[in-house]
Amino acid sequence: MGSGNLKLVDNSPSELRELFEGHLIVVQGLSVNTAKAYCADIEKFISFVKTNSPKADLSDVGRGAVNDFLASLMDRGLSARSVNRYLSSVRKFYKFLQSEKIVGADPTEDVSARRTDKNLPKVLSEENIGKILDAPELEAGGKPENLRNSAILELFYATGMRVSELSSLELNWLHGDGAQAYLMVRGKGGKERLIPIGRKALEKIDLYVGGARDSLLKGRQSPYLFVSRRGTCLTRQQLWKMIKFYAVVAGIKQNISPHTMRHSFATHLLSRGADLRTIQMLLGHSDISVTQIYTSVESGEIQRLHDKFHPRA
Repeated sequence: MGSGNLKLVDNSPSELRELFEGHLIVVQGLSVNTAKAYCADIEKFISFVKTNSPKADLSDVGRGAVNDFLASLMDRGLSARSVNRYLSSVRKFYKFLQSEKIVGADPTEDVSARRTDKNLPKVLSEENIGKILDAPELEAGGKPENLRNSAILELFYATGMRVSELSSLELNWLHGDGAQAYLMVRGKGGKERLIPIGRKALEKIDLYVGGARDSLLKGRQSPYLFVSRRGTCLTRQQLWKMIKFYAVVAGIKQNISPHTMRHSFATHLLSRGADLRTIQMLLGHSDISVTQIYTSVESGEIQRLHDKFHPRA
């Protein structure tokens, strides 16, 4: 792609969208829908710049123009979270332009995200996690689904993987045994990572694979690790309902989801001394700033304990 000044006035948003969208899909491995969402944000940004500075080119756009754009979004009633999403899109756009030698400077570099009221992730205590993990054993009948569900719950908490990642797990992605067992997980954007499996989770998986899985398949073949009686993989909706069901069985009134297991996994690791970089790798976060939310959760728990036990709190 060419270098030098690429003027906004000479290039339509559709041309810029095509270049940027191709980069997001081919180079960064994003899904088509995600790439289109980024490009829709960029079209609005370019439209704003052209309206306010008709003769501007991309290298002329400075921090002030970016801040004005964000302010215009706030004036339209968008939440700080939505405005920050636009900032993220513009920042990614300028990183692309820099990589293609279209601009030299990134006007978003010194632009701060808008302050938001943090919605801290819901986290279960280790005690309540234990109750949920034991819940399938309370179900009578010894059905193969119980062994499957017990392995699923244990794996959710052992790995912190996303519900979509667990749903799509294949049997041959399970490697090793004992202390060196691990799973290959395919996360967002098709990125692969290895996650170690703890002893308890591996025991539950071995029990399930050793008999219950074949009972569910009834002679059929399936590449998936966790299967239904029809031989298909479990859907995200099925996994969602499963966790909610076992929370009720365990007597937990808190409204939880598969993501609650993921948040609990990360928070408990942090509270037991794991560093953020390790947690970032295990969760598959591309940016450690996403992982840092768990330090706020831990701080919140410290505050709760202080309020409960300090004599003058």
